Amino acid sequence: MNPAAKYISKQLKPLIEGSPTIIHGSKDLTIKLSKLSLTPDRHWYIVTGDVVAFYPNIPLNKCLDIVYNMWYYHVYDDYGPDYDSPINRKIQDLFKQCLYIGNTELVTQFQNKFYLQNNGLAMGVADSPDLANLYRAYFETRNKVLENPAIAFYGRYIDDCLAIVYAESEQEALQKVENIVKFNECVIEWNVSASWQPFLDMVLYKDENYKLQHMPYRKASNHQEKVPWILHHPLDVKRGTFIGEMSRLATLSTTLSVYKDAIRGLVALYIRRGYSANLVNSWMRNNIRECWNNRLHIHKPSEHVDILVLKTEFNLAWNYFNANELSKTIFGYWKTWLSKADKKEFSVEFPAPPEDDKHQIVAMPTDYLYVLMRGEEYYIPDIRKLDILNRKLITSRKRTRNLLDLASLWKKTVLESIDIQILEEEYYNPLFNPTPPVEERMDIDSDLMNYSANRILHLRVSPDPVSRGWRQAHW
Repeated sequence: MNPAAKYISKQLKPLIEGSPTIIHGSKDLTIKLSKLSLTPDRHWYIVTGDVVAFYPNIPLNKCLDIVYNMWYYHVYDDYGPDYDSPINRKIQDLFKQCLYIGNTELVTQFQNKFYLQNNGLAMGVADSPDLANLYRAYFETRNKVLENPAIAFYGRYIDDCLAIVYAESEQEALQKVENIVKFNECVIEWNVSASWQPFLDMVLYKDENYKLQHMPYRKASNHQEKVPWILHHPLDVKRGTFIGEMSRLATLSTTLSVYKDAIRGLVALYIRRGYSANLVNSWMRNNIRECWNNRLHIHKPSEHVDILVLKTEFNLAWNYFNANELSKTIFGYWKTWLSKADKKEFSVEFPAPPEDDKHQIVAMPTDYLYVLMRGEEYYIPDIRKLDILNRKLITSRKRTRNLLDLASLWKKTVLESIDIQILEEEYYNPLFNPTPPVEERMDIDSDLMNYSANRILHLRVSPDPVSRGWRQAHW
């Protein structure tokens, strides 16, 4: 199920990026607002909306049909000349099968009972945000929201809507939005204000000159938990998180004074988290101007380069490690060996493969390389077909394992062993497996639900303190 959903999510990304009403994050919203020009001498209001229980209220089958048609017309450009070719038919069938496999007949477990989801999108599935976004974008396009002259700006981040509306009163602005922004079987709760409204992690407000401005916003549930100084993270990681927060605050601020106030609060917060005041102030002074100047800079995606990841830990020894040198040493030798193997120029430094090497590697015939040795042909894997020699080697770091990690691992192991004992006693021993009452049984008609009874569902049972398995585990 999950690989199918990931495939759908990847296929739908171009449609998400091409939709003008979808907001991709705070920086994307900031860039769009910076290009907004409001008509002078006209009253405008800030309107925000939130869809009530968005995922569960989406009609699943209708959503899947809409998304499939959107993908189809995007890929085949209104029935191109080759849309009905055999290979394209297979691609269409693959997409539709993955679309339905990844989002239908989903089973969840609650209190030892299994439930089959009949409608709505499931949270946690890889393509659910993409399906929800495109489902709403379909209605926004059909209702021509962006073409309405009363809507100066409209954008949406999944289930959160934002609109700048020309109107003479709050009630009129609200009515204009409600009449045009509609989604089937979904209820939207709207808020309107002539002065300010919070949206995502910013506050949009009207300044004394009646211009639209925005500033950082912190929700009441945000405890501002940063990386404390006492944690054993490398200094460059701590510095990177601080500079990243500076960049975020710069993006959310439209005026330099607002940005400076936010930076003062950030510096004070890090000092409260145990950081040295001199260290934090030096980070701030060295990066404050650059973060402000690049707050609206769009990083152009570089040319796609395949990578190989070398996993490391937070250890000072890795600071002296050069991944490029290791890459040159390994891949440089491989390239030289392959070049000499093509010319049959083997030596002590570049030896020929041993005679008893059977090369039992499953691969297509085109992935093999014929090497003539001692008058016989040998098949060896041709790593050049994998393009591994041109990949870039990078390092990734994670924190080292500590005592709490070992305690969590021990706890997980103990609970898993208890679960196994309980399952063996209560589900395989007839003395501990009484027949459940009729009203508590979950009978599924596989024919009516088109559900395969051969599917294996993982069953996990919480330990019962009075069971014999629990007592034995603690003794």
